[in-house]
Amino acid sequence: MRYEDPCRDPRAELERLMDFLGLSTAVTEFDFRALGPRVFGNEIRLRADSEIRLDERWKSDLAPGVRAPFERIAGETNRALGYA
Repeated sequence: MRYEDPCRDPRAELERLMDFLGLSTAVTEFDFRALGPRVFGNEIRLRADSEIRLDERWKSDLAPGVRAPFERIAGETNRALGYA
């Protein structure tokens, strides 16, 4: 599963994952806020909605020097998986 897939179609990807795991694919509750308190490290916890959105700010917000170690370690694998 690629990061972008559940961001673009969360319900379909969750159902695909559940099916792969042999679990019920009847996703009835998709609002994580309705499930009770959770501890999240992501800024989504600060928003009023629970919509999953693709966030690619790292492409413009991270300085090249910050991205360089990642490129050195995982760049070849990233390209093999279809990432530019």
